[in-house]
Amino acid sequence: MKRTTAVVFFFFSLMVMTGFANICLVGTARAAAPAVASVPGGEDEGMVDTAWFKKMIADIPANVAIVDVRSPAEFAGGHVKGAINLQAEIIFNEGGCQKMISQLPRDKFVIFHCLGGSKSGGVYFELKESCEYSGIDRMFYLGAEISFNDGKVSIEE
Repeated sequence: MKRTTAVVFFFFSLMVMTGFANICLVGTARAAAPAVASVPGGEDEGMVDTAWFKKMIADIPANVAIVDVRSPAEFAGGHVKGAINLQAEIIFNEGGCQKMISQLPRDKFVIFHCLGGSKSGGVYFELKESCEYSGIDRMFYLGAEISFNDGKVSIEE
């Protein structure tokens, strides 16, 4: 019995060292895409380039965070894989600037999205104008329609 345990332990250790254990245990684990030097802007101030966003969500770079500003119920109904959910209403309540800012990744580019760009644009401009957030140069919003059906993301420009 000891020999069998040792063999299993050896192979499991080998799987951990090669990263194969993460794939076997979790089933969907994979490394993040390489970091990007910048995020291409879109047509208007603060917007992300929609075509770039469409391609990027398939393999999100290590230094990009996607923030879904819809309600938790909407988020639960479908979202971009790897996105975090920070409801837009947070920023519009008393103390909202600090509450929202404290939850944003500090070392990444942040792209806000909702279903059509209104809420995500609102969050971006609230951070810029009312909150005077110093990290706004790393913030963007998606100004396109996005939908979630059967686990798939569709984006219309």
